[in-house]
Amino acid sequence: MTDHDPTGKAPAGDVARRWQSLAESDNSVYRRNDVPPARVEAMARSGYVAPVVAATREGDRVLEAGCGSGTISLALARRRRAVVSVDISPAVLRNLTRNRDRLGEHFHQPLSLTPVRGDIERLPFADGGFAAATNEGVIEHWLDRDARVAVLREMARVVRPGGVVAVYVPNGRHPLVRWWYWTKYPGFVTSASVPWHRYGWRELADDLRAAGLVEVSADGLSPYSTLAVWPNWWLLRALAAGLRRLLPEPRWLRRRWGFNLVAAGKKPN
Repeated sequence: MTDHDPTGKAPAGDVARRWQSLAESDNSVYRRNDVPPARVEAMARSGYVAPVVAATREGDRVLEAGCGSGTISLALARRRRAVVSVDISPAVLRNLTRNRDRLGEHFHQPLSLTPVRGDIERLPFADGGFAAATNEGVIEHWLDRDARVAVLREMARVVRPGGVVAVYVPNGRHPLVRWWYWTKYPGFVTSASVPWHRYGWRELADDLRAAGLVEVSADGLSPYSTLAVWPNWWLLRALAAGLRRLLPEPRWLRRRWGFNLVAAGKKPN
């Protein structure tokens, strides 16, 4: 990997540079983060990979555009997809490579995962080369709507006709968002280095449609678990676990109370 895009396109944009600075700071968890095997197994059977797994077959090429910790990439590789993981940070990609090799040995299954350095505003791939593209906690960092739609359109560009784009973002309209800000929950405190747009499920779906995707659906994930997000007390965790076991999770509840939102759409044929 080099510091330059081999296609000769423009250099990294502001969001990519901001992310690289954060990811490579001295206290960044992304520089040396061991992803536990149990987390990969759980993620591989979760709603965080379900739209991509449902739309692809073993061996299909799948892109994670902005891989961060790489957990989703590792989970998709565990489901035997041929994953390409893009990130602007060399430190992130080195850590992902180490986790890929370590977990492949643990699972006795070489993981098909290729790290590539690049800016997801200008993906270094030809049109239509992937069966699906996905990311989590990425799109919301472009504050301008046109810029967010442009990133989604770029993800769709590299997906083949009929392929799927699935994105996950924090639920910015969650009823407890103001409480999390007021009590300084670390996952929701916005700083100058990591601004983010507060998505609701309808707006997320509209952005995918604006990017040219069709058959768009939007949902939420883990509504009851959000009760125990902050403060992380054992009593709240027990309550959330009990609710998950005993009560249904209708779509209206998932969309309103889900910690993360997911929207997926197909590239037209």
